[in-house]
Amino acid sequence: MYATAKETAKELNLPFRVTNVYAPQRFMSSSYLSLKRLEISYEAYVETFRDHRDEQEMRYKLCGADFVFDLCGLLDLLWPIVILMLKAQLQWCPGWKFPAYVKAAIAQIELFSSEVLKPNPSKKASPRLNKHAKDIRRNRFKSVELEPGWIIVGREANGFPKLNESLHKCLDFGIQFDALCGQRATQHEVPVNKATFAELGAQEFKKCVAFVALLPHVKNKNLALCEELSSSIYWRLKEMLIDVVWGESFLSMFPKFFKAALQKFI
Repeated sequence: MYATAKETAKELNLPFRVTNVYAPQRFMSSSYLSLKRLEISYEAYVETFRDHRDEQEMRYKLCGADFVFDLCGLLDLLWPIVILMLKAQLQWCPGWKFPAYVKAAIAQIELFSSEVLKPNPSKKASPRLNKHAKDIRRNRFKSVELEPGWIIVGREANGFPKLNESLHKCLDFGIQFDALCGQRATQHEVPVNKATFAELGAQEFKKCVAFVALLPHVKNKNLALCEELSSSIYWRLKEMLIDVVWGESFLSMFPKFFKAALQKFI
């Protein structure tokens, strides 16, 4: 892909930089440099992809407006942290300067946090989004026509989007297994109130299905996925969990979820 992208950039007279490999230590500076080069070379990579590997799912991942918005925002958000890390590695940088550096980095991140949700963030907070946010919302970045994507326009007080909260309530296995606890009165009894268990997380799962069903790349697959069918889909998962804990799947599946906790007595 690199060689092809390089030739495409040369033919179309587009800027192109080689994306470097991440450092084994996962240094943020190496990750940042790779993301920065991807932003510079974005047009060349998209043209190469569309000419040689135009797959629907990958097209949405690479050309989605949300991906480009996140890429620009991430570059601006991480920049003060990268600078702080690079300064920390300089032998001539005295340690007493760092309280001021850290405060400046925190102030910049807080400024970004308050500005990023605005239609046009300030140049001081996010120079890339200040330049490109309006175009990205119109599904365009530089010369590239973007695929429609989702962009978060709000957040909860605790910092987590509503979707994450809903997913936790309906798909967290810890919550589900807690609801399956009980004691058999007979050998084959399933000591679970199925009606109550079916209701646990059902509303949250319904909201999640409704959200996912509206995503462009999901709608294009013509799946039997809609808000009305969410209860049936969710109950199939619940039945599987009941069978794992109380049914025939216990011996084969339960050990994969849990391990015996051995207590040592001194």
